[in-house]
Amino acid sequence: NVSDTAGNAATQVTKTVKVASGDITTHMSDTTSPSGRSTYSGRSLHSEYVSPTSQLVGDNIDSITLKLKKNGSPTGVAQIGVFNTDLSVKKLFATKDVSTLAISYVDYTFSLPSGQKYQIQSGDRIGIKYTGGDSSVNVSTTIDASTADPFDGANSYHMYFDTTWKSFTDLDLYMILKENSAPDTGDTVPPVIALLDSNPISVQMNSSYVDAGATASDNLDGNITPSIITTNPVNTSVLGPYTVTYNVSDTAGNAATQVTRIVNVVDNTIPNVSATPLPGIYNTSQIITLVPSDPSIIYYTTNGTTPTTASPVYNVPLSINTDTTLKFFAKTLTGNSGPISTKSYIVDTIVPVLTLNGNSEVIVDFYSNYLDAGATANDNRDGDLTSSITISNPVNTSVLGPYTVTYNVSDAVGNVATEVTRTVNVVDKTPPVITLLGPNPTIISQNSIYTELGATVTDNDPTYAGIVTVGGDIVNTAVPGKYVIKYNVPDDALGNITPEVTRTVYVADPLDITSPVISSVTPEPISTTNGDFSAHYTLSEEVVTGTLSFTRTDGTADPLTHTYSFAEEDRASGAHTITISSMEDGFGNTLVSDAIYAMTISATDASSNVAESVNHTLITYDDTAPITIASPPGGTYTSAQLVTLAANEDATIYYTTDDSTPTTSSAAYTIPIPISATTTLKFFGKDLPGNMEPVKTETYVENIPSNDVFGVRQIYSTKNNGNTWFMNMINPTSDSRFDPQYTITKNTDGSWKMKGNSAVRMNVFSTDKTTYENTPIPTFSRTQLTNNGYMQLPSDWKNFEMTGYVKLNAGNSDEFTWYGRGGSHTNANNGCEGSSYKGQLGFSGGTRFAKESWHVYYDFTNTKSSTPSMLNKWIGFKFIIDNKPGVNFAQQAQGEIWVDLQNNNNWVKVDSFVDDGWGSGASHCGPAIADNMPMTWGGPEAAFRADNTSDFDFKYLSVREIDTPN
Repeated sequence: NVSDTAGNAATQVTKTVKVASGDITTHMSDTTSPSGRSTYSGRSLHSEYVSPTSQLVGDNIDSITLKLKKNGSPTGVAQIGVFNTDLSVKKLFATKDVSTLAISYVDYTFSLPSGQKYQIQSGDRIGIKYTGGDSSVNVSTTIDASTADPFDGANSYHMYFDTTWKSFTDLDLYMILKENSAPDTGDTVPPVIALLDSNPISVQMNSSYVDAGATASDNLDGNITPSIITTNPVNTSVLGPYTVTYNVSDTAGNAATQVTRIVNVVDNTIPNVSATPLPGIYNTSQIITLVPSDPSIIYYTTNGTTPTTASPVYNVPLSINTDTTLKFFAKTLTGNSGPISTKSYIVDTIVPVLTLNGNSEVIVDFYSNYLDAGATANDNRDGDLTSSITISNPVNTSVLGPYTVTYNVSDAVGNVATEVTRTVNVVDKTPPVITLLGPNPTIISQNSIYTELGATVTDNDPTYAGIVTVGGDIVNTAVPGKYVIKYNVPDDALGNITPEVTRTVYVADPLDITSPVISSVTPEPISTTNGDFSAHYTLSEEVVTGTLSFTRTDGTADPLTHTYSFAEEDRASGAHTITISSMEDGFGNTLVSDAIYAMTISATDASSNVAESVNHTLITYDDTAPITIASPPGGTYTSAQLVTLAANEDATIYYTTDDSTPTTSSAAYTIPIPISATTTLKFFGKDLPGNMEPVKTETYVENIPSNDVFGVRQIYSTKNNGNTWFMNMINPTSDSRFDPQYTITKNTDGSWKMKGNSAVRMNVFSTDKTTYENTPIPTFSRTQLTNNGYMQLPSDWKNFEMTGYVKLNAGNSDEFTWYGRGGSHTNANNGCEGSSYKGQLGFSGGTRFAKESWHVYYDFTNTKSSTPSMLNKWIGFKFIIDNKPGVNFAQQAQGEIWVDLQNNNNWVKVDSFVDDGWGSGASHCGPAIADNMPMTWGGPEAAFRADNTSDFDFKYLSVREIDTPN
């Protein structure tokens, strides 16, 4: 008892201590009429409950005897001792490997270590605990079920069944409790338990947990650490907190205050994700599989944006059929996020293009050397692949006939180019060649002897055996004059005729002492010639030899003297013209541009009379054409341009602006040329000597932004005589071309409202609704539609710019859609009539394109984050579609999406796509070139659509046929 200073008395606490005499004391022995009870996981503890009035309270014991057997083949251990209400061990006497139990009931005694004893307290549960097995495989103990011979203490038999204690006050557990040690010495000080290591402690999920343990000391027994009973329920495969308990008693039975350690099983794993196949360049669509290193949720994007937990969740492999930047990360089920990975996949299905150098069909001579001109190869990604071309060249010029040379190449990902071929025809069109022996002409003296020098013949056909025959004049050396000897050979095997070859023999007249005269020579001295000039002269008589030579005197360096020897036709009496090409053939080389030459002509007649040479000096030779450039060069401009033409030398520049080819009769450039509309400018320069450069072409596309009738900027200009529609802002429904599905009402600011319907189409017809409904659209295949170019009328919406401003007042899970290139989108109509391209602006700000091959079948591009949420703000939205030259098909379709986020006419392009063979599923449209062919035709209906919003405002809707730059 105790009281505080104020006199308040504490509640009295009592402890019963029994003093026993002798060395062995039996405190309980209840062994009458045993009845079996099984112990297993479903009812894990059988015990004798010590009530507050039990005669056992205060008794010291050190052994417990139970009658046990095993049923079946149980495994594991059973605990025998004193237990708390929560099933934890208060004092462990011993454990028993249950597999070693007998199969019939046997008394088993379990004792504390020598010198230890336990003092029984009120509320103790003394018995056996086994948590293994089941109702058929277990450990059986026994109870005293005899009411005639109850234990005379106030105890009761308790069993823990499922999750509750079951109490049987008329039963006792078969049990003998003995005290074999000396009587109590009066030690009432409990031992003290101290934890080793940290408390609490965290361990990684699925790791191995080894408990650090504790120490125990007693005032009399000293270090009793080995006697600590540790209960460790930690399961590292299951997240959460676990409590490890530590208990011990000294030899006097004093129980230490239980000590616990909190073990938190946590997951700090950072997950990684692997992608299969690896990133790279492929020539087919790829199926990408993402696998996390640990159980996780994978978030990803395919448009290059950074993924978040709001991004799509990976559930099935991803199909990639275009260039894609895939980004992803994993988040474990416990909330750990891994690093973001980026993988780039390039899908290249475009084959390289082979281009022949030279002609696709060539002719080569029999027994000549054939050198193939080759080909070039270019790829959209790999660039120049010419060095990779495989050429098969079977040409054999010793065998007449046609040969096919083939050219093949593949790009880095295996796309195979279309093979190109060249036909090489080996033919024999070369006649035998006669070669004179000796000089031609030949000069001999009067009354001398003339000996025929003869000639030889050769042919490209080594089997040719023709013999030269000599005819013509008979040389009479007694008579001065000119004699012509003729040489001929037979045709070759293919009938090629050899031209007759002649030799001129002059018998000199010793009495002729008159020299020939050269006159009328041009070019004149101090003149400039171009690359197409000719030399002119006149001879007073026929000459035997003559030369025309050029020697550089100034200007560009030229170490050569260029000499042309007169051909037979150049030696006759009279006027002569020799072109620069003939002269250079005779030179065996060419004159040098911008060199200054002295030109000399000389001649000698048959009597060796030499003409006085004519020497014209300071002749400037210029065969270089001027180079003219346009500034600024051709291109796309948003303002009018003044184009300047300038040459690199004095020259006259001729030009046209109507796409016609300019000549020297065209306009001559004098001042800058103003260009304010799309224009094709063609021009060339001609310098003072007359050299003309090839015609050059510059195309100027004037894409000058202009505003429509509402003051809204037009991205592309309206096509000449193109179809247009602008919303009637005063009374829209009075327009026969405008057909909103539901009632619209006017707002106070002049805009209009659609309210109360979750799916809305506002159709705009290319003519009017009546014409559309009264003129059925034929059932076309897509190939026919492509060739026709429209569904119903040439005025159908084809290349167009759709514009509108919208304000979303309700809804957050769908999109606005502008679309065209089709007709009515209902299941009752022909499938092709339901075709369309769609530009879509999501309520949350994402944009994408859709291709509707028939109603209803869609292919979508990846969504791109382009704008903030649209709720309660005006946003301008443009969808543009037009055709351009294609690669896989003659034409491809190109789409653009533009937005005005500030409602201030400041438009920004946020998304684009190209369809040159994308998507599939046109089964309702009849035969087609290919299921994925682009839809390049026009349709009678365009539509402004909104889904899953019950309230939105709109204004300034328009549709225009446009011109866009290629």
